[in-house]
Amino acid sequence: YVNLGWLAARTGQPARAADSYGEALAILRSLAEEHPGLTEPRELLAATLINVGMLRARLGTTAEALTSYEEAREILLDLVGRSPRTTEFRVKLSWACYSIGELLDRAGRPAEALEAIGESSDLRRTLIEENPDLVDLRRLQAYTLDHLGSLREKLGRPAEALEAYREATAVCRRLAEDHPGDDSLRRDLAYAHNVLGRCLARIGDPGGAVEEHRRAVAILEQVPPTPESLYQLACGRSLLAGAISRPGSGVEGAEAEAEAEAQARSAVSSLRRAARSGGRGLDDLRADSALDPLRGRDDFRALLSDLAFPAEPFAR
Repeated sequence: YVNLGWLAARTGQPARAADSYGEALAILRSLAEEHPGLTEPRELLAATLINVGMLRARLGTTAEALTSYEEAREILLDLVGRSPRTTEFRVKLSWACYSIGELLDRAGRPAEALEAIGESSDLRRTLIEENPDLVDLRRLQAYTLDHLGSLREKLGRPAEALEAYREATAVCRRLAEDHPGDDSLRRDLAYAHNVLGRCLARIGDPGGAVEEHRRAVAILEQVPPTPESLYQLACGRSLLAGAISRPGSGVEGAEAEAEAEAQARSAVSSLRRAARSGGRGLDDLRADSALDPLRGRDDFRALLSDLAFPAEPFAR
């Protein structure tokens, strides 16, 4: 039933998924009650509750999703308490905590979300120290720290946000160094540098922001051009152009003006290349705040206009 539920959820059959998960939960609850000394039924029960929470969250039933995640968390806390060195229990607990935090953040409850995301990050940090070969977990920790920084900024704690972003960047850097042939990890590192740069700009350190955006651009220039890497490169160049233009950036006068123009022009060129390759669409370009430094430019407006125009305007 668990596998049937997962397959139905992945193939766009939420009602069937809910039915299958319901059957699985009934069986697993019964097994857990009848055999309280066995960990397997309770571990699978917690994992299934997380899947049910994900399904309910996608369906927009936030309260029910939160209930599922919290029940999973309680089960896993008990399992970890009984077997604190079992990696799999702690990995699942970190998932439950992160899922709770993500849901609370979307529900407009950032303080509560921060507590849950922080708990997830603490668990993952310890797990990574003990299991440095868990690449996927290290990558998840970088995303978790990025979310932690975002929540701290929402709550008016920029210095703590900066700390989270710096840690996320360090995690990404070590991953990229350990796996130099993985372009996706280099893109993650570039993204982390851009996030860190934007935070530095917001707290009044344009010189630091310039350094971080330069690092991001330098990384992305060495990544094979794909629609996504070109889009990220455009965002990095756009942010760099904006940071250079601010007083205190470390680049002054005519030099600042010339470099900001060159970076912005290259950003638009990268966006055009990404669009021709089937990259991000018009909605992303309109909404992404990383592209705000380009919005007053004629070439950027022309690009938006071109993307808005139908490929076959007279087709019926």
